[in-house]
Amino acid sequence: MVRSTILIVVVLAILSKNSLAISDEKKTQVYGLLFAKAVECGKEVPISDDEILALKNKKLETDNAKCFAACTLKKAGALDEAGKLSSAGSVKAIKDTLTDPADIKSLEDLFAHCSSVNDVAVNDNKSCDRAKLIFDCFRDNADAYGFNLDF
Repeated sequence: MVRSTILIVVVLAILSKNSLAISDEKKTQVYGLLFAKAVECGKEVPISDDEILALKNKKLETDNAKCFAACTLKKAGALDEAGKLSSAGSVKAIKDTLTDPADIKSLEDLFAHCSSVNDVAVNDNKSCDRAKLIFDCFRDNADAYGFNLDF
């Protein structure tokens, strides 16, 4: 249970927005949506304690962790059927929660900035390598778009 909780906190922190515009209630709703996706992926693509620790340290190092990230991104709507980054899918998935146009715009802008990963050739059919590129782009650019990845 502790391992699952740590994993979920890591995933949520990666994808959560640190903004006064988003109320604690809204953050909790977003966390709930992401929690369910991460739990599903934890069953499909279990990751080790070391992989969880690496995620906590903003590193996605193993093929297994990359595939966990791909699964979570797909279930959250951030990856489309072709395994490409999809702002529309993510925004659609949380639009009932993030109702402030400025919050939605920040999310769309971050996705637009990171959409260049869609043009990078990857060598896997599960989008695991692309998930790593997305993760790195989010990690490297989150602050500029008002997202907090410190956890």
